[in-house]
Amino acid sequence: MFWILVMTVAIGVSTILQGGLNRQMMNRWDLGLIVLFNGLVYAVISLLCMVLARISPSLLPDIFHPREGIASCSWWYWIPAACGFLIVAGMPVVIVKLGAFRMIVIVVAVQLVASLIWDMVVEKTPMTFLRVAGAVLAFGGVILANLKTS
Repeated sequence: MFWILVMTVAIGVSTILQGGLNRQMMNRWDLGLIVLFNGLVYAVISLLCMVLARISPSLLPDIFHPREGIASCSWWYWIPAACGFLIVAGMPVVIVKLGAFRMIVIVVAVQLVASLIWDMVVEKTPMTFLRVAGAVLAFGGVILANLKTS
């Protein structure tokens, strides 16, 4: 469980680092080149993980181990890739307009609602009062974080 928490924290920090650093790169590169570069680095790391999973599967968690392969690709497999593109391309644009803090507060609030719906519809996890209350509090945070102080 410790490593899951470490990975969760790393994912949270990475979202800010990726969006913020990509935004800084916009001082020298256009967004299309930045997104392409991100994609190439992502592809190389993914390829290395895939090869490692085939050569020495014990080094990676079971979730990386080979299964059916690309022949079983369905039309909706394109959706997560398009979402990844939107995240990589969209975050620097939003950071320029709103700043990293306001962007991430809004993103987290929306993620809470979307995850409640996902868990309920796909994972069949019941929507409890505490979960809904947490999402409402997050939206309250969005409103507070976006209030203008004079």
